[in-house]
Amino acid sequence: MTFVVGSDPEGQEMMQGDWVRLAAPFQLPACPDEPVSDVVIISQTCDVVQKTRKCILIAPIAQASEDDYREAARGKRPLLLAFPAQDDAPVVLLEHATSVPKTLLADALLVRRMSCEPASRAARDFARRVGAAYSRFPMPDEAIPALSKFTDRIRKEAPRDRSVGRVLKRVREIRVESRNGWSGPTYELRLFLIVDAEWLVAEDMLEGLREDHVVQDGGDGPELKLREACDRVESAGDEVSRAEAWYQVADCLEGLVRPDDVVTRCEVEVISEDDFSYAQYRVSESLNFEAMSGTSVRPEHEW
Repeated sequence: MTFVVGSDPEGQEMMQGDWVRLAAPFQLPACPDEPVSDVVIISQTCDVVQKTRKCILIAPIAQASEDDYREAARGKRPLLLAFPAQDDAPVVLLEHATSVPKTLLADALLVRRMSCEPASRAARDFARRVGAAYSRFPMPDEAIPALSKFTDRIRKEAPRDRSVGRVLKRVREIRVESRNGWSGPTYELRLFLIVDAEWLVAEDMLEGLREDHVVQDGGDGPELKLREACDRVESAGDEVSRAEAWYQVADCLEGLVRPDDVVTRCEVEVISEDDFSYAQYRVSESLNFEAMSGTSVRPEHEW
């Protein structure tokens, strides 16, 4: 469904997250040879509708590969924002966000709306992801080698439809803390795997359940593999067994970290989203896989 959204040059009918098709193609400043017709409004709705604001922030939208879209949807590609799919894989290219006069959107057609309500969960999540893209923590370059095997394994497994990939999809976010600060020259790291509460209940609930829990022989040992630990997460018959399996997943991932002269220590801790405190949030940073990869991902298709 399409209809005119920009007939009011002051932008009264526009909202953050609107995907619109411009009446005339626009030349991006950074890519003058690639005219853009489809863009998404990045400015906050409260700024869009203010008559005193004459400009608006937009970014082009393009079709991505299934893998790139999946990673964007999971927040692994901060400069690619996954737009709700309808038999397609659209991503917003924040790398090319630019400010334009509101009049540029006059007679634009609405292609798709992120949300019909500016205060809905989808709208708030979109605003949060836009903000996060521009406030990512710059992991010190010298700390990256020690974590490379850890991050490479997660990048490799996360898109796959097998136990490791499915279990990693239950991790809401990975955050990193340096116990001795980020001023260097050495770092004592702690990585938090923040897990969906439906897959790892809060610790106070586990305490009560452990009293009646019967320990099952799982053949634990130092050679337990990540895939086997993830199999246990999926097959666990009760909350305590699932929690123990998550702790094994954390141990396996910790084994992928290679401490060196810079990262002298690193612990991996799994924690329910219901247990992760604001205090822990303040002293930790979201682990930015894209910044650590040294690569730039572009969609397959033209704009």
